[in-house]
Amino acid sequence: MTSPARQHRQAILAEEMSKPSTSPRPVAGAELLWAQLAEHKRLLKQIQSHQQRNEKKAELMAEWHGHIDAVLQADGGQDDRVMSQMLPWCFDVGDYTRGLAVGHYLLRHRLPPPEGFARDLPALFAELCADAALKEPSALDAEALQGVVDAVADADMVDEIRAKLYRALGEALQESDPSAAIDWLNRAIDYNPKVGAKATLAKLTKSTPPA
Repeated sequence: MTSPARQHRQAILAEEMSKPSTSPRPVAGAELLWAQLAEHKRLLKQIQSHQQRNEKKAELMAEWHGHIDAVLQADGGQDDRVMSQMLPWCFDVGDYTRGLAVGHYLLRHRLPPPEGFARDLPALFAELCADAALKEPSALDAEALQGVVDAVADADMVDEIRAKLYRALGEALQESDPSAAIDWLNRAIDYNPKVGAKATLAKLTKSTPPA
């Protein structure tokens, strides 16, 4: 659990990092944050078990909540490698509300993906959201997924990722709006026939009268 004093320091630093600057040097204290992030990554790299690594990651992320929330509130858009790294980590530990907020923040300010990821930010965000929703349908509802679809609509990405995102949205809509669900599932199949949407589409098509 992060102490109130640490949260206060993180909030002050996040505010400073969010201010426009003409200096190429990072603000005082940013190097300490980056060093802490590097240490956390080193600790996680030593754990071979995927499950145990995510458990440790959730523990470590409690130290970053103050920074994340302060940066989101300041909404300054300065390049911040901590925020970039928090995107996949939020999804890894099931903190989907923060993950969505971080993803939209990074997209809105055109910030880079975390170090070591081959995908650019829109593709990474789309895939994280799609994978989370397909694995755990309660993770992201249709409204959240529609927001992601809209946010990456103009981005260039491989068809397989967009297909997964459309499939996730279609499946999320199958109870509340079957006609819209059919539309999104068809779009998913158009982008990738092997996306895994055909069974759900066939079921919906059979049970939903034509508009």
